[in-house]
Amino acid sequence: MILIGLVASLAIASEAAAETKIVDTTVVALDGLPSDLEIDSAGNLAYLSFRDQDKIIVVDLSVGMVVAEHFMPKPVGLSLSADGTYLYVALYESTSIARVTLSDWSSTTVVLAELGDPRTYDVAEVAPGVVLVTADPYSSGSAHVVRYNFATAAEDVVAGGGVIRAHPRIFVDDDRRYAYIGEAFSPASLYKIDLSSTNMDIVAEDDHG
Repeated sequence: MILIGLVASLAIASEAAAETKIVDTTVVALDGLPSDLEIDSAGNLAYLSFRDQDKIIVVDLSVGMVVAEHFMPKPVGLSLSADGTYLYVALYESTSIARVTLSDWSSTTVVLAELGDPRTYDVAEVAPGVVLVTADPYSSGSAHVVRYNFATAAEDVVAGGGVIRAHPRIFVDDDRRYAYIGEAFSPASLYKIDLSSTNMDIVAEDDHG
């Protein structure tokens, strides 16, 4: 069992990053180590994925309780849509992602032909209905960063078509101008991707060992 603390603090900080607040912490007992965590923009609900338990749980931060649990095969990376309608989920060992409609938890699953490896690792919404996806073969394969558009079902390789394959987590800045992808390979790297360019090119790279 592990304890997730300071969740309420993180939720409030994400709402108003320019303002510092001291708030009560919320501690939630969990029966495993989560793969990822997303908190809604209001700071009310936290979504946690558990790859080894094939589930996503929903925590009500106002009471510090698990209020829902949903089956999902090997969920890893999570991303909430900007409007709060959808939860995007990277499904490990499936070459696929799911888009969950949070109002009724119905979902659409998409298999990605261009990802390069079945070990789907992270997903992030970069525009309405458009996501970036990574995979994690580490040293046992190769993978690319893929862009998928749910409205058009278009899929393409971005970030210059380079191989990014070692625990690649995606962070998108608040104005959705840039995405940053960290790679825990040797040397460990951080890639900055210009989301406004047609091919979402890498514009900076840091190999920091």
